[in-house]
Amino acid sequence: MTSNKDKDLIKEGVKQQRIDEVVLVALELFSTQGIENTTMLMVAQKADVGVASVYRYFSTKFDLALAAANCLWKNQINPYFDVIKEDTSLKGSGLDQVMRYLNVTSQLYLELPSALRYLEYFDNFVVGQSIDQSRLSSYAQTIGSTKSLFMKSLSDGVKDGSIRKDLDLEAFYYTITHTLMSLAQKLTLRGDIIDEDELIGKLDQVKIVIDMARTYIRNPKG
Repeated sequence: MTSNKDKDLIKEGVKQQRIDEVVLVALELFSTQGIENTTMLMVAQKADVGVASVYRYFSTKFDLALAAANCLWKNQINPYFDVIKEDTSLKGSGLDQVMRYLNVTSQLYLELPSALRYLEYFDNFVVGQSIDQSRLSSYAQTIGSTKSLFMKSLSDGVKDGSIRKDLDLEAFYYTITHTLMSLAQKLTLRGDIIDEDELIGKLDQVKIVIDMARTYIRNPKG
């Protein structure tokens, strides 16, 4: 006989599965048609749940969009950085490691354009809705998980002489990550209908920024 505790656990598991399904559906719709153009009813219909259930799980569209953004980073974007962290065969200087992290942006542009498109939609939605920063704490924690890895590579580069010693590591981290991601997001959003030559040109823009970053931080005496 199933105990009441087991029944509660099963019920909670089913509920969480439904929530996860709603988030994935929302991510798909938000990525293809934008957050502003997608209603909670559309999400409910696509997920085959009642709209009341969607609102019970997420009281506002922002809450749902935030859950989708966190899901996107954890399940699609962070794994790209984890590969670099976990692959012990990737040797090299601190500068080499930094370049590997920066080149992830090029990979995302080629392999996950829908992810970058959603991040652009999400950024615009947050600004447009004047969302208080305190409500973005979970998102900041999610996207900040790669910061420690990046900062360690910068620090290692300074120690091994491949990166200039006078570099403001914190300022460089925020400047280059914001610049690269913002550029890739905007290029993806504006590139829904493009020919092959335009695609190459847009990717080149990302690579140029990466090359500029390398030139800026490289120790000329290293």
